[in-house]
Amino acid sequence: MNTIKTVFSYIQKKEILILFSAILLALLSRSFSFSRLVIGSDESTYLLMGRNWLEGMVPYSEIWDTKPVGIIYIFGLIQKFLGEGIVMIRSVNAVFHGLCMFLVYRTVSGFKIKFSTHLTLLIVLLFFSLKTYSLPTNTEIFFITFTMLSFTVLQNAQSLLRHFIAGLILGFAFEIKYFVLFDYFAFIIYIALYGPKDNIKLSIKRFLVFSVGFVVPFLVILLYFFNSSAWQDFYNVTFVVPRHYSANFEFIAFKKFLLQFLKGHGLPLLIAIVVFLKYQVSGEQKKQNIFLASWITLTLLATIIPKTFFGHYQMQITLPVLILLISSLATLFNTLDDIKLKRVKIALTSLIILITLGITNNFYRKYIKDPEGITKIVTYLKQNIGVDDSLYVATSGYQILYYLLDKDVPTKYIHPSLLLKTQRATRLGINYKDEFSKIYGKKISYIVIIGTKKIPYMTNEELKNYQQIRQINLGGNANAYIFKRQRIAGLTNQL
Repeated sequence: MNTIKTVFSYIQKKEILILFSAILLALLSRSFSFSRLVIGSDESTYLLMGRNWLEGMVPYSEIWDTKPVGIIYIFGLIQKFLGEGIVMIRSVNAVFHGLCMFLVYRTVSGFKIKFSTHLTLLIVLLFFSLKTYSLPTNTEIFFITFTMLSFTVLQNAQSLLRHFIAGLILGFAFEIKYFVLFDYFAFIIYIALYGPKDNIKLSIKRFLVFSVGFVVPFLVILLYFFNSSAWQDFYNVTFVVPRHYSANFEFIAFKKFLLQFLKGHGLPLLIAIVVFLKYQVSGEQKKQNIFLASWITLTLLATIIPKTFFGHYQMQITLPVLILLISSLATLFNTLDDIKLKRVKIALTSLIILITLGITNNFYRKYIKDPEGITKIVTYLKQNIGVDDSLYVATSGYQILYYLLDKDVPTKYIHPSLLLKTQRATRLGINYKDEFSKIYGKKISYIVIIGTKKIPYMTNEELKNYQQIRQINLGGNANAYIFKRQRIAGLTNQL
């Protein structure tokens, strides 16, 4: 009981109202996404992995992915205790966004930055709303929430117990994505900067206790797999695969990533730089800016090192950037008299609300009013596929079909790109040709492909058993092709 009281002692009655307000704002601003079947391909992968884990399948042996096991457990537990379906997982996503908004507010308060509460929430809401990659329920929203929770516990902590709990929470985030290691390095810098200068031993104790808490979740999972039949598979994904995860550097992909970064974070960073150069920043604010700059730099490195340059990786950078932005705006606001300050706050509030409403309306028209092509595939297959029929989706981004049709994935590599991106598969040690042979050896009843009529890596002999039974237009030039295995031997494949 004392531990719970220690962790949540900073939550007062007023702040509970702020928390609920943040969650409500997040739910309202993302409600348009609840009925959308596909926004990002990773979300449906995690839904399937969570479902398979609940059915008794073992991670890494029967469910293979490069992510830590934490994301499988989270999606499994959500489906077990809160219910299945797209609406539920998107609602959870919105709640976690609301938690992030609240935790940014808590961090700003912890730094003793005098800034409007409603503007803090609205700024975070706006920047979350700007990017499509924040809409699907990805690993990022879970680990950045745990990361922010860890920091709010660590911030201004005096007791060793709070340092341990902060490390433990960050350790949970690490089990969702290993690049949280860079947040750990940032938090070590915080402990060094804010530790007592006249008591180095105490700072070292805090660092050690925080670090022990951080490694506990990993050690527990390590011991669990060490005593299971999946140890070799776990060891391979955890210690061998990461050495080969980084892709070859592609300048075009990096350029696109950099432009995305500047578009999403350029203005806040520019404001922070201008404020830093124009105003004399010293004392606590200087120390705070050094920490935030270190945190931003380290998380930026975390997004660049894999060289895959996926846009959603940038969510790891967003929150420290926004805390720095709010700190800089607070410095600017301090230079204004009361009348000007009131006008600026009203203008900024109105502007953020208008932009957010415009973005939401745009997404509403895109996601609600425009019919989703995948629903045509679902409708057709529901009418034709039997209970005992099997399914293989040979295209990335459409694996949600397994979930909606309640079909098993015929391979442990649930995300199709693990097999279809052959260079990456080879780099990760996946024998994709052998795996395709295993899939087709199961005599799949229905195969769905988007954008091409060619069934990947199927032999000419096996092709004779399949016939294209349906072509579905998904909008524009995009088409889905559905093939069915024929029971009459020797039927000519109609491609």
